[in-house]
Amino acid sequence: MHDPTTNDHIFNALRREFTEEFPNLTLIFIPYTRGGRAEAFAKREKEIMNHPAGEKVISIIKKDLHNYRAESYCGAVAEHVERRFFGVYKVKTYLGVCFVNIADIHLFDDITFSSKCMAYYAAFEALDIYLENTGFNQEHHLQKSEQQQDKSSAPQKIRMQLMSDCFSAIMMESIGGKGAIKKIVKKYSESCISNTIYFRPENHPLPMSFDAISLVYKDLKDASTSGRMGLIAQSYIMSREIGETYDDLSMLQWQQFCRNAQDMAWADYNTNEILSAAIYTSDNAYIRSNAQICAENLNLTPVPLKDTSYYNPFAQQDNIARIHERLARAAFAKLLEVVRENGTPELFIEAANKQTKALFKGRPLGWCAPALIEAENAYRLRVEAVNPQDNDIENAFEAAFSKLHWLDIQRINRRLITAQRNDISINTVTALNILSKDESFAAIQTSLELMS
Repeated sequence: MHDPTTNDHIFNALRREFTEEFPNLTLIFIPYTRGGRAEAFAKREKEIMNHPAGEKVISIIKKDLHNYRAESYCGAVAEHVERRFFGVYKVKTYLGVCFVNIADIHLFDDITFSSKCMAYYAAFEALDIYLENTGFNQEHHLQKSEQQQDKSSAPQKIRMQLMSDCFSAIMMESIGGKGAIKKIVKKYSESCISNTIYFRPENHPLPMSFDAISLVYKDLKDASTSGRMGLIAQSYIMSREIGETYDDLSMLQWQQFCRNAQDMAWADYNTNEILSAAIYTSDNAYIRSNAQICAENLNLTPVPLKDTSYYNPFAQQDNIARIHERLARAAFAKLLEVVRENGTPELFIEAANKQTKALFKGRPLGWCAPALIEAENAYRLRVEAVNPQDNDIENAFEAAFSKLHWLDIQRINRRLITAQRNDISINTVTALNILSKDESFAAIQTSLELMS
């Protein structure tokens, strides 16, 4: 259970760590719950205003409070310049405000460990801004390439998160938590292939750098005896070096691996099925490598699967689409035979509902509910028709099914999974609410409304 007093004590201790090494930098950590970020921030505004740069920080953060956030992050860093000795000397002080998601705090069984880990993670970007502005990075030749200077680019965002993870892991290992790096890497690897709420493993590529960070930490321990630089500064430099060894494609492919793995995890596939799908069926070397890395971090040895009809987002899209079409048409043909034999068209609607419930559980293969509804309608019209046409039920099904493109079904599936990852239960009502935000899903919404 979340204990605000305990967390305040932990965060205040971390703030003192940073201030002792960097006297002109003040960090404030604000824990928040989903949907409660603005309220948590409002409670700390007075404290923030006590710092000379507080007004600037508040202005920056308020512009972002309306945006959805589900992670721990640096909210803002601002500088205050004070002139002393009749304006001859300038003294710069900095204030950074970092938000820590309470859901992240519960990632590990040890709440104290989690709180420190996520606080260090959120603090890295604040530290990066501070050291960049004070000339530290230039002094230590930590120059960013033109590509890396674009903080808004997707690869650079994930690279910053990788460096934040590295910094957090190194600091956790350094302050007496022997085995902390391995513990964090293992947890993040587990999160890639399990249905973890809120936490986004695609934003934490630390597992792929386990070997690098282990080597770097050994160098850090050897250098720490010199006393020439503080632990935080050393850890920062090491984290920067690790982050800059990975190219943009590596960053993006880590995210792709995790998103595909999450699609399978939320459909209740087990770890072997997920890792096996990635290692043995993906034609992407990065994907296979990331899956193998996670397997090694978890001491798992995935074995190939015999069944190829399961939902496998790692496979080539053309192959998935063919399996989807085959399963849908086979299900319809089997149903039609029973319906014609027994005169029970309601079986089409029952099957449509069953398929949709499976879709809500992350199993989109063979989903053809709108086409089954059209088949049921065609059957009833045939019964009432004076001159029924041959194959009219089959034609109705095919006409509707041809409009259900596999990529659209896959997009729907991912939208629903994203909602579940935010702790939203999926049923017909919530699904309609999610899909109503995209006009391209209009026809599918209609079929869902008929089943509600």
